Amino acid sequence: MKLHKTPSILFAVSLCTAAFTQAQTQRIFNNDGGDNLWSNSANWSGSEIADTSTEFVQLNGSPIVDQDFTVNRVQSNFGSTGSNVSSGGGVLTIDAGSNQGLAIHQVSNQSGSNLQFSGSVKINNSGTGLAISRIGFTNGVDTAITFASGSTLDLTTRIETQTGSSRSINFDGSIIGGSAGVAGIRIGANSDNHIFGATADNTGYAGDMVLFANSGVISNSTVANGLLNSGAKIQVNGSGGSLTLNGAGAMGGNIVIGASNSLTLNANADQSNMGFLDLDNDSSLNIALGVLISELAFGSSAAIDWGTGTVSITGFKENTIRFGTDASGLTSAQLAAIDGGIYNLTNQGFLSIPEPRAYALIFGTLGLGLSMVRRRR
Repeated sequence: MKLHKTPSILFAVSLCTAAFTQAQTQRIFNNDGGDNLWSNSANWSGSEIADTSTEFVQLNGSPIVDQDFTVNRVQSNFGSTGSNVSSGGGVLTIDAGSNQGLAIHQVSNQSGSNLQFSGSVKINNSGTGLAISRIGFTNGVDTAITFASGSTLDLTTRIETQTGSSRSINFDGSIIGGSAGVAGIRIGANSDNHIFGATADNTGYAGDMVLFANSGVISNSTVANGLLNSGAKIQVNGSGGSLTLNGAGAMGGNIVIGASNSLTLNANADQSNMGFLDLDNDSSLNIALGVLISELAFGSSAAIDWGTGTVSITGFKENTIRFGTDASGLTSAQLAAIDGGIYNLTNQGFLSIPEPRAYALIFGTLGLGLSMVRRRR
């Protein structure tokens, strides 16, 4: 039986959560045995291997997970210049044990430090409620948490990320798991630099993603639906956030912006299979088109009531932004909500600014109608 001790590391108040209400034991991986194997007790301080959900791991080295293990939390050490948790046939399950409990914690104060996972990691929080597991930082700037290319992050339960200034979370591998209609990936408020790399592949992830106030997501994925699957959604639950699409075809989901919230969509690469756009009252979407983009295709959104939501477009181009595949992809009320109603919808569903002749015809028809009304009087 392992003896439980008081945790030896205190964390910033902003990251203290209900996870600390239960007794936890710190285990230190130091690789003193020299082979980096998690299962080798010689690689652990006091020869105590971390292998239960009441133990959290401090990394003073780069372990190879050669069997299946479950722990409460994984963290770097204060002076770490970088660690890599890889797989040698095993899966590392992290069970924070409580809603809002810390699962992965980068505490290094060394610029450039990267806490990396290059193997198989499962987040399975046994806590009650939403059982959200936090991934975040304390102390340093210019530090990172990275899920490397070839890694797998299995979300049995939800995660919420928190970065802060000059910190980044990089998703370069695969995310799997999740449940339809459940926001399993939560991008925390005031957190930018969530970067999905060119090799990011979330096609095995069934859930949604939610963005809170002033959060930022950058997708460089070149995998079809590599950021989000068709039928899933990005839910915007705060203002000031941004979604930047630098890789073609990675965004297949819907965009849903809650009441009084806003989002900037920086579209720098073609997206041919996005879902519908849903706006709530007083919400807003600003679409910023990059110079190289030639198609930003939303699904038909005519069946959705945008209320008093609005859309603005920076860098508009003809035959680029479309809703559906024909002229019925938006209602007249929705068209009126986009840049004050200056666009129409072509027979192929593209937003278009009518030529001056069309304006003249429209206003001429209106003038003729008014003249006939006067004559009838």
